[in-house]
Parts: sequence; C-alpha cells; structure tokens
Amino acid sequence: MNKLKDFAYSLANFSGGIVSYAVGSFYMFFYVDQLGLSASYYALAMLIYGIWNAINDPLAGYFSDRTKSRWGRRKPYIMFGAIPLAISFMLVFMPPQFALDNQTTLFLYFLFAMCLYDTFFTIVMLNWSAALPEMYNDEKNRSRVGGISQILGVIGAVGATLLVQPIVNAFGYATMSIIFAIVSAVTMLISVYGIHEKKENMEEEPLGLIESFKQTFSSKAFIICVSSVLLLETGKILITSSMPFYTGYVLGNDLGVTIIMGAMFISSMIFTPLIVKLASKIGPKKTYQLSIALYCLGTLGFFVAPNIIVVAIISLFLGFAVSGSMIMPNVLYGQIIDEDQIRTGKRREGSYYGINALIMRISIVIQGFISAFILDSTGYIANATSQPSEALLGFRFLMGLAPCVCFILAFIVIKFYPFFGEKLQELREKSAKLNDIH
Repeated sequence: MNKLKDFAYSLANFSGGIVSYAVGSFYMFFYVDQLGLSASYYALAMLIYGIWNAINDPLAGYFSDRTKSRWGRRKPYIMFGAIPLAISFMLVFMPPQFALDNQTTLFLYFLFAMCLYDTFFTIVMLNWSAALPEMYNDEKNRSRVGGISQILGVIGAVGATLLVQPIVNAFGYATMSIIFAIVSAVTMLISVYGIHEKKENMEEEPLGLIESFKQTFSSKAFIICVSSVLLLETGKILITSSMPFYTGYVLGNDLGVTIIMGAMFISSMIFTPLIVKLASKIGPKKTYQLSIALYCLGTLGFFVAPNIIVVAIISLFLGFAVSGSMIMPNVLYGQIIDEDQIRTGKRREGSYYGINALIMRISIVIQGFISAFILDSTGYIANATSQPSEALLGFRFLMGLAPCVCFILAFIVIKFYPFFGEKLQELREKSAKLNDIH
C-alpha cells in the first residue's frame, strides 16, 4: 500500500471536480440567462447531446478495455487527454463573437462546445474510474481510496464553487475558465503517477463489441444499479443547474451558489470517513440507500426554505448524502465488475464505466427537458431584474420537488440490488479466490 500513489491517483478527482462543478453549476445559467439562448434551443441541444453520448460513451469504454500499450490500458487516455480536456472546458465559457450574433449560431456553438468538452471528460474520467476496481480487488481498499478521492474531489468542487462567481464578477467567464483549465490539467497529469495496472489484464483476449454489450446488459445487478444512479444523477443535476436561478431570483443572493455548494461540500468532507466506516459495518448498499433518503429530505427543505440561512443549514445536513452518493456507486460497480469477471473470466471495467458515463449524460438530457419545460411554462424572462411569481415557484420546483421525486425512485430501484448479506459474502470469496487475494 503506497499512500503517495493513492493520493496521486485520487488527485484526478480534484481535477474532475473543478471542471465538472464549474460546468454543471453554470453552463445552463451562462447560456440561457446571460447569453439569452432560448429554452427550446437549449432543450434541442440537450437532445442531440444525448444522442452523441449514446454513441460516444459506450465506445470509449469498449476501446479502453481493448487498448494495449507500454503504459497500460487506462494511462494513455489520461496522459494525452488531460490538456484537450482543459482546452475544451475553456471553449464552453469562451464563445467567439460570431456565435453571439443570433440564436442559431449560439445554439450551434453551445452544442459543439458541450459535446467536445463531454467527449474529453468521458475519455479521461472513465479511464481514471475504471482503474480503481482493477488496482484494488478488495472492498476495504476500494472504499479507502474512494474516500481519499471523494475528499479531493470535494476540495476541487468547493474551490470551483467558492471561486467561480467571485472570479466571474471581477474578470469574466473567460478568465475563470483559463485559470480552472490550467489547474485541472496539471493535477490530472500528476494523477498518472498513482495508476498501476496489471499486465495480465491487458494481455487477455477481449470480448467482441456485440458480446461485450450482451454480457454487460445481462447483469441484473448492473441494470438495477445503473438505473438507480441515473435517477440519482438526474436529481443532482437538477439541483446544480437550477441553483443560480434559485439563489439569484428566489433568495435574492448573488453568492447563494457559493454558500450552498460550499456548505454542502465542506460538510461532505467531514462525513466521508463516517461513510467509509459505515459501509464496512452495514454494507455499501444500505449506506447508499441512507444517502438517497437524506437527499429526499434535504430537497423538500429547499422547496419550502424561506431564506439563505435555512438553505445553508439544509446544505450542511446534505453533506452526508453528497459523500455517500459519490463513493458508494463506485463500490457497487466494483462488486458488479467482480461478478462479471467470475462469469466471463475477463476484467471489463471500461465497458461498465462507459455505460455508466452514458447514463450520467442521459441525466443531463432529462434535466434539460424538465428545466426547459418549466422555464417556458412559468413565464421566465432571461436576464431580468425580477421574475413572475409563477417562475419563482418553478425555480423552487426545479430545486426541490423534481429532485425529490428522482431520489424516491432511485431509493426504490436500488432495493432490488442483489449483492448484500450472504450473496455479497459469496461474491467476495469467489473474487478473492480468482484474484488470489489472501
């Protein structure tokens, strides 16, 4: 166990946290409210974006599993993808002047920038995530390193949350994107040092494309887990994307996003060691369920909260949910990949994380349609000093009730996940024997 390598590997989550939370929290607000892209054009862009990801994400995972290089299967994508990811992130927040001429050019540029950014984000973060189950065959170390990654990811997210709005207010979105891109690229490249891959896994004869998809979707546990994650992520992206509207128009606080996300993520760092210990006592599945249940309660609070103080208190309370919902799905995926290795005799992390990446992007598409419908139907006015009362209620709905429904459904679905109790113990024993873990 090399703690320096564990830290270096986990540093990629810091890098991913910086760019993903900057984009996730502000891309809709930036294009719809600040640049004036119509809600209908926004929804259309999300639809095409979803179609692109239906092709891009699974193939990225499939080719990752088939990669053979002197650096391994996962490392090359991180080494050579870090800088393109940083550049594509900048392009999201740096539209050229010609793109601002009319709705059509703005729509086309928004679609191009988001698809380009997402492609590189998927390639880099998919391969980083896929390395964890392969590097650590036991749940204890997966949870431990997952906890380190979670803390560093939260630090990145907190940094993005605390700094985006002040930097934007002082220097604009373009300067913010340049600063974040440089930091993200440097830390992502450092993370390569912490990745150690098993040569025997790279030497395996991989499954063909059709057989790979067939085996992936033949896993009942995976279908259940990924369906729950889809619902969970849809709720989370509804919260983050509507937050600037909610805090600016409903709460009347320009730093509301900073306060909410800062409180939420700082408390999640405090809760992370508890999450790891709790998972070892009651199991990953129950810890995940508890996290989802707390998300439900918190979002109901957002819907009725009268001011930023109450919202900040709720956000502190949600730190547990944030930490658990970010660590536990990867632990569950590790179990699913172990079971797949028992069935197929091959390690196929890339294929599973490729489908997971697709599911994560589908959540953005669903969010796009829900948000566009609410904005259009409630009389929202772009970049206005005030909004109609119906629009204010719509912002509360997007921040509270809509995510709550997603979380309730996610909780119900994960109840059918099979690996817990005796079945989980049997899986652990078979995996340990197959991988010669003593």
